[in-house]
Amino acid sequence: MFSDHSRRRALSLTELLVGVAVASVLMALSLPVLLRLRTKGNSAKCSGTLRQWGMAFQLYANENNMKLPTAPGSPVWQELVASRLVTGKAGQLRFELRKFTCPNDKKQYDSWGYGLNLWLKPDYYPQAPRKITDIQSPSRFVILVDSEASGVSSATAASPPAKVSGVFYDRHGGSANFLFADMHIKFLTAREAREKSLDSELIFKQ
Repeated sequence: MFSDHSRRRALSLTELLVGVAVASVLMALSLPVLLRLRTKGNSAKCSGTLRQWGMAFQLYANENNMKLPTAPGSPVWQELVASRLVTGKAGQLRFELRKFTCPNDKKQYDSWGYGLNLWLKPDYYPQAPRKITDIQSPSRFVILVDSEASGVSSATAASPPAKVSGVFYDRHGGSANFLFADMHIKFLTAREAREKSLDSELIFKQ
């Protein structure tokens, strides 16, 4: 016969196995929730960072007779507006601007996670508005959007890890942040962006 000590030992082992099983089930159930919360948090942080880029964009325009940082032959738009976000020598800007990237941008250089509407660049589209005040529908006209390319030209999406030029990235659980010319931000899925583009609510080209 088993002693009382053996029974207690066997019972403790059973309780331990049950406890491990319960913990595993709870972890499996909570993991999707935690991932959703992380995605939502990263999206909110991205939106705040994009808003800061928008403010820097607006400051550049205010200081340059409302001109956009898109003149042919000029440095990329990030370098032109960067001094409104960070200070330092030109060689340090790339490092300093890593603080102003989308948290879901794994590359974190070149475009810093955001793409400019290419229809604002005269060397891409000769009839592009030269000043921010020339934009006809600022509440509907896209300025910047989540992207791994430095420029975006349509309401077409791609998902990481693919790298496709000219498109935005729906890297926030299938959605992306869009900054408009009136400085408001919309969080849209690829389908919503496509539908709004067809309905002329989301404009890349005037």
